[in-house]
Amino acid sequence: MQTVTVTRTLNRYTRTANGAWYGVAPENNTFEIEEKKLNKQFSLNSGIKVTWPDGTIESAFPFNGGASTGYPPICIPGDGRLSKLLNRIK
Repeated sequence: MQTVTVTRTLNRYTRTANGAWYGVAPENNTFEIEEKKLNKQFSLNSGIKVTWPDGTIESAFPFNGGASTGYPPICIPGDGRLSKLLNRIK
């Protein structure tokens, strides 16, 4: 397995005095991890960007289906290495 660079984004929101949602600057964390640790239990927060040693960059975002749960993440590209790792497709 290879070590990949992951940039994970977490969007923060607060409420204004009148109750509207207000977006604050997102937090980005960049770290290196073994690609085998990218699995269904890996937290995507608001989205991740993964860079492989060969320069390939792929992204994944949590499913945005409202109250629906249990759906796989949205990966770009849909048939890339990251999609196979997160969805455990052989």
